Amino acid sequence: MMPDVVEWTAYHLIKWKKGSEPDESDEETYQGLSFLISNCSVIFLSLAIAFFTGNLVECVFAIAAFWTTRMVTGGFHMKTLTGCVVLSVSIFTVISYLEIPDSYFLYFLVPALIIIAIWRDKEEQINLKHILVICGFAAILLGLFIVPSTVALSICIQALTLFGRR
Repeated sequence: MMPDVVEWTAYHLIKWKKGSEPDESDEETYQGLSFLISNCSVIFLSLAIAFFTGNLVECVFAIAAFWTTRMVTGGFHMKTLTGCVVLSVSIFTVISYLEIPDSYFLYFLVPALIIIAIWRDKEEQINLKHILVICGFAAILLGLFIVPSTVALSICIQALTLFGRR
């Protein structure tokens, strides 16, 4: 089986920095670095694709809406971080291209909010990230005026990930 690219990279970065094989004491560093590489990869790759395709604004709001909703609700997780990167970049790229009429965005947003209210992870409470989440919600509200269909689709897709964990 091929190793996860993100985890492989994190392992070798720790090994390079430490000058020897990582041990159990490096586990927290390894997990944090893997998470950081994964998230940075998603953002960088999504924004790079959006920049070259001319959908940068849509992509920025798609990421902000998805991320903020995810922070508050939780959701399905892929088995590998590389799988997460590939799926997330694909979602943000597709969302930035999809355009639904502004008059229909409520057909995506309202069911998504109902799903979130019922299925959200009750344990996934906002703890140390209050300011980031408030900024994210501000981005969502701004996005609803600038690119409402993109924001509605992002929230809708994030809401659908809640079904994958049950």
